[in-house]
Amino acid sequence: MYLKKWLKETKHPVPSEIIGDNFDWSISPSIMTKEKQRKSLHWFLLLGAERRILAPDLPDERPQEDMRNISSEMFLPTECEIAELRANYVHHISKILVEHVDCLKPFEQSLDKYIEHQHILETSLKSKITLIDLLEKSENKSDDMIEILEYIHHHFIAHNNNGILAQKVFFAETFLQMKERIEPNLP
Repeated sequence: MYLKKWLKETKHPVPSEIIGDNFDWSISPSIMTKEKQRKSLHWFLLLGAERRILAPDLPDERPQEDMRNISSEMFLPTECEIAELRANYVHHISKILVEHVDCLKPFEQSLDKYIEHQHILETSLKSKITLIDLLEKSENKSDDMIEILEYIHHHFIAHNNNGILAQKVFFAETFLQMKERIEPNLP
């Protein structure tokens, strides 16, 4: 139901991703008998989320060199990056301290709400998320996790008619193909 509604609202392919997490629920009866025992229910929740931050300018090909041949200066952070990271740590630690240490609460107003960065506009928007499925599987069991991944692979990854992976796709591109199978007459 949610998936069909989301598919109707999606007019063009948008980069998206599948998010999943376990959903565990324990039921303990107030009086246990032979018939009324504890139950432990395990599900896996699948959600679709539209990506808000895109970096189309970043390369998507394999590494150009063997890591053993690259000098450490190429991938270690620069002094500027270390200073930026330190400032971010100070911000986060300060936020935690004013939240949890009563004598520091008056200083909460003097702290910036957010760390300024190049994607501040995109991250301030509300996420577009849709419920895809709730599977009766546990991510803590290897066999169930394999079945979860197979389910995602089968339903959300594009394949050609021979069952061979057709292309590396984003989530919504596959949904547009699914849209035709679910309701072929959708606009």
